[in-house]
Amino acid sequence: MNNSDQDLWNRVRERLKSNVGDDIFNSWFARMELEAIEGDTVRLSVPTRFLKSWVQSHYADRLLACWQEEVPTITRIELTVRSAVLKPLPPKVKPPEIAPTVNDKR
Repeated sequence: MNNSDQDLWNRVRERLKSNVGDDIFNSWFARMELEAIEGDTVRLSVPTRFLKSWVQSHYADRLLACWQEEVPTITRIELTVRSAVLKPLPPKVKPPEIAPTVNDKR
């Protein structure tokens, strides 16, 4: 993705925010990220499946319309769920082994 794509996405976000209002934008669109613009398709990602489902069910047409106001040739929005990048856990440090003590009272 290049800077002009990101600038375009920023304009679409502002258009969307003015269209739906701050509260709705912050609830449903603030964590959405542009992944790519490929031909007539915009690929966006969100952090959860629930968010993807809700946006597709309730705001897909509005989202597409905001994109088309900037780029009329866009005909499709593809939403994906970002995969969580798991950081590897640091190796467990074993506590030093303590030799058993023997109480040998002879």
